[in-house]
Amino acid sequence: MLVDRAGRAFAVVGQFHLENASVASLRYVPRGDRLVKAGPADIARLHEREPGYRLQAGDTVHTIVPHDRVVRTLDQFAGVGDLDEDERTVIDVLAKKAGVRVGVTGSSLLGTARPGSDLDLTAAVGDHPRLLAAARTLAERGEVLYPLTDTDWRAVYDKRGIVAGHYPFRLFLAHERRKGDRWMAGRRRIDLLPTPRSRTVGPEDLAVYRLGLARAAGQVVGGSVPYGHPAIYLLEDGLADLEDGREFTVEAVVCFTHTYAAQAFPGEHVRAAGVLERYGTTAAGFEGPVLIVGTSRDEKGEWLVSQELAGR
Repeated sequence: MLVDRAGRAFAVVGQFHLENASVASLRYVPRGDRLVKAGPADIARLHEREPGYRLQAGDTVHTIVPHDRVVRTLDQFAGVGDLDEDERTVIDVLAKKAGVRVGVTGSSLLGTARPGSDLDLTAAVGDHPRLLAAARTLAERGEVLYPLTDTDWRAVYDKRGIVAGHYPFRLFLAHERRKGDRWMAGRRRIDLLPTPRSRTVGPEDLAVYRLGLARAAGQVVGGSVPYGHPAIYLLEDGLADLEDGREFTVEAVVCFTHTYAAQAFPGEHVRAAGVLERYGTTAAGFEGPVLIVGTSRDEKGEWLVSQELAGR
């Protein structure tokens, strides 16, 4: 997480960044003597008043943080020392069981967590599978972690503002229960997130061109990164239908929201709705169109489901 000269806090997002700036999401802004969550109006104001934080790349506008404006970089591992004893105990037990370093991110790293806030824990993307396996083992033994109840899951579902008609609670529950990346520790919800690898690219590599709203289907194949940020589902025989009736072959579904990470795994078939886009270069590994799910933090009727789970 980055803090700039104005005291605004940004979460670094994705795997591609510029040499002199990081692609990020504005998360918190100062209000008097405290930080509050940023909203769309704060982002619009930032882009309008400080154009150095705005990058137009193709049809997409990215928020970027110029490195010469950063006054503090919050380290996910160093931040563990600022947590309370119970939180540190959870991290210590998880790290020992998994044999990996575990850090903290989100509001707990920034010091803005409130009662009921999730505790977001993170490990390097290569270590993340071991972290998930360790958490599941601990929960099965009733050590430190335990599963969410249906009531807990309903609270998560409602918090995310999901439109039930697009993704009903029963489907949400079926997908979430098997992921293994969300648990309870006492009364605290624990999220286990991967830290993506970063790569320096040019502005042209961040360009994305919008083709339109679409629905897509296909079979997930090997090489996919379901738990990544973004989550990437490579498709075999992927086909997307635009609202205007055009059809495109689609290489992958790319999810930028945690809600639709780990929704499906190789061998399963998926259905998804989102925005069909084409990258300006092949830096992301795609030559043809991909379906983007999670074009904003708010649910906009964008979703992805495993047909195998939906049919049960």
